[in-house]
Parts: sequence; structure tokens; C-alpha cells
Amino acid sequence: MQELPPGLQQYTQFLLEEGAIEQPNLDAPPSMDDLEIDEATRELDRPIAPLRPKDLDFESALSIKLAVDTEGYALPELVLLISQVTSVPIQIDWVSFDLGGIDLTTPCELTQGWKTAKDILQDACKTIGAELRNEDSLMTVTLSDQKFSEIHQEITDLEEFGSSNQATLRLLSSLLNLENQDGTLGFADGNREEQQLSAIVVEALRSIRGKTQRVNNQSLSRWIWDPEGPALGWTTPIQGRSFPQSDVPMTVAEFIRRLSEENGVQVLINWQDLLIRGVNPELVFLPHSAATSAEMASGAFASLGLEVRQVDATHWWIGQRSTYDRLPVVTWTQPLAGEPEVVTERLKSLLQEIVGADTYRLELDQETRRALVVLPRYLAIQLPKLIEGLSGTDIQEIQP
Repeated sequence: MQELPPGLQQYTQFLLEEGAIEQPNLDAPPSMDDLEIDEATRELDRPIAPLRPKDLDFESALSIKLAVDTEGYALPELVLLISQVTSVPIQIDWVSFDLGGIDLTTPCELTQGWKTAKDILQDACKTIGAELRNEDSLMTVTLSDQKFSEIHQEITDLEEFGSSNQATLRLLSSLLNLENQDGTLGFADGNREEQQLSAIVVEALRSIRGKTQRVNNQSLSRWIWDPEGPALGWTTPIQGRSFPQSDVPMTVAEFIRRLSEENGVQVLINWQDLLIRGVNPELVFLPHSAATSAEMASGAFASLGLEVRQVDATHWWIGQRSTYDRLPVVTWTQPLAGEPEVVTERLKSLLQEIVGADTYRLELDQETRRALVVLPRYLAIQLPKLIEGLSGTDIQEIQP
């Protein structure tokens, strides 16, 4: 064998001249083909022939007169009481109230005397800048357009971003599909849901850049997931106790109200989910007591494809799991090493394969090297898994 030049002889140790080829014993790096992503709950839990909720005559239904406790009720408790009496499903626009810093556990002041159910609701709304809106099959309690506009304008004021303002405008313009007109974004454009999202995204950007948030953290935590914070999600089963066995049937509204009062929580109900399954406030059934509130609630709702989730210590949510899985939430990644622009584009491509471009939003914040993301909840909780599935050297975290 001809000798190699001196400079190349150092590499002969890597040459295998004879014998069997040595098989590597290292594990292959993870590939996207091997990545198992949990899917959202399919909407097969809806009835085969979904029931069309009946149209309501709100004026007639809410004309019934009643006298209520003048010490007041928390808004979710009050609307449940009105639903129990009038059979009108009343949904609360929770996001708007959270952005407005309105604590739904605080009792609304009510005046004395016999009043119609509508007057009682309107009196409660006046104290918090809210109003009633009628839809075909349910009523919604939400902040008035004027009140929400004032709140939204304050939250989306970008003055404190200072020297990074131009970069912030480009980021938000791209993420929220907003037109940038001479350094001004059209935050006020769009419907209420779009405005809610823009406010939440701006608050998320404040969080990752270390700015002072304008909405209290407890309210934001329901719509923003901090990957460095506590466990994510509205959990099942709920915590608490059941109430004693009833001798007589009761309505769904009364059942929810009694179970929530027993545990000192407020319940936010997605009535759209309940109505499509034929469950309205006046539906009568005989609940069975159990050892825990979770077992009692499951006995009432599980067969209907509904579930009760623990949002936090003072709130429950009732709806379908398929609805919960698809509720959007704003979150972000850890700081990305290597070339964060490349990683961001690869993550976009991956998400588009999983859910489609119209289901997520993702942009890189150059200042923090974090990707700011809007995702359905079932996918947001798997974001670390998605990042891990990308090439390891590109997405190593930068240690503080």
C-alpha cells in the first residue's frame, strides 16, 4: 500500500481496511415522520342530526317580574338565576370582561323591589358598562362598544415600546394582518373577536419583552399561556363536592347553579354547545348525588358529550371538548439559538401541514428571539414537542 503524505497519515485511524463493516449504535435523531401529534377532539361528539335551537321571543320571556337579593349576585350567578326563571340561555362574553379588568366574582349592585328579568339584567349591566345583545337562540352579556373601545385603545397603545417601535409595528402588522398606515396600525378595524385577539397579542408581547402589562395577570392567564409559568390548560376533573340527593327533578340551570354555589365558584357556560345538543336551561332531569362534584357533573353531562372544566380556583367552564380544543390561545417559544428566522419558517411549514394556514399565526420577535404564536389549545400545549421535532442544533435554547 502506498504511503500517504505525512499530513494525511493522521486520518488513517478512520479507515477500515478489512473485516466486517462496523454498525453504528447511536440513535437516529428524531424526524418529523416520527413525531406523534395529538389531534383535536373530533366533532363526532355532536348529535348525528344536530338540533336547531328554537328562536326566542326575548321581550316576552324576560318580562316576568321577580324580586332578587339586593346584596347582589356575581354576574354568572345572576344570569343563571334569570335563565332558570325565564328559560333564556344567557352567555357571557368572558374575554371582553377579562380585558376590561372586570372581576366576574364581584357581586353586581341591584335595586330593591319587583322588576322584570330584563330590567334586573340591565341594572346589573349598567354598573359595569355592559349591555345585552339578542341572537336567534340565546342572549349575550358583553361590554358596550364604547366601553370596549376605550379599553382596547388603552391596551393597544404601543408608546412604551420606545426605540423598538418600528420593529413592533412590523411584527404586529404581520401577525394580526393589520395595515400599517404611516406608523399606525388599524387595531380598531375588524369585529369584536379580532379586536380581542389584537389586545391579547399586544399584552403577550409586553410579557416577553418585560414590559408592564395593562391587564392583570390572573385574567390574562386564561387567554395567554406562558411556557415558563405553571401548568397549562383548563383541567378535568373539576375539584369540589356534590350536593345532597334531590327528591324531585330540577332544571339544568338550577342544577348548575346549585353545584356552583355548593363549591363557591362561578360557571361560564358555552350555551351554543349545549343548545345544539338539545340542552336548554329549562330541561328537567333528576341528578344523582355522588362523592365529588366531578362525578355528579359527569353523571349529568357526559352522556350528552359535554364536560365541566376547572379554569382556576373560582371558575368552571361548561362546553364540548371539541370546542375547548379549538379555543385559540396566545403563547411563545423559548429564545431560539442558531438562525431563528430559519427555525420560524420551518415551524410555520410544519403547522401548515398539521392544521392549515388559516388556523394559526406565528411571527418571530427579533428583539427576544422568541416566536410569538396563536394556536388552538390542543396544539399550543404540544408546542414544545413540535420545537423538539425540528433539527436540534437550530432550536437549542439560549440560557439566561
